[in-house]
Amino acid sequence: RDQYTLRSASYEEIPNRLQKADVGLCLIDPSKAKIASCPTKFGEYLSAGLPVVANSGVGDVADMIHQFHTGIVINEMNSQSFDDAVQRLAELLSDSELSVRCRQTAEETMSLSWGVDQYRQAYSQLFNHWQVHRSRPAENREFETDRSRSIQSNS
Repeated sequence: RDQYTLRSASYEEIPNRLQKADVGLCLIDPSKAKIASCPTKFGEYLSAGLPVVANSGVGDVADMIHQFHTGIVINEMNSQSFDDAVQRLAELLSDSELSVRCRQTAEETMSLSWGVDQYRQAYSQLFNHWQVHRSRPAENREFETDRSRSIQSNS
């Protein structure tokens, strides 16, 4: 019979515990407040190379799992859905590339460098939009254009 362990752990113990795990569970009661959130543990599980079993209705977790094939999504919280998830998980765990794909997904979509790049792109677009639509004298426009080049070259 399959064995499982469910226990709490201190912050310091988490990395060690994750190394011993086969899968991460991210079952969260969906609510309006959770529509635009992403549980920290989701990224931690993927970073540890663990596939994730998660329910739908929490941020873009389900979309990411489907897009990157890094886990199983449970759409309804009932015994039939759980039984189905166990079957699909057994199949997924036989994928020899799964752990690498999970880590790669975390790095490419949740890392600090990825987040900084996303903010840089958003602010650059806002700055460029503002620069195009403003109405200032020509001498000010030239100065700010030169300044934006120096900001971009320092990035």
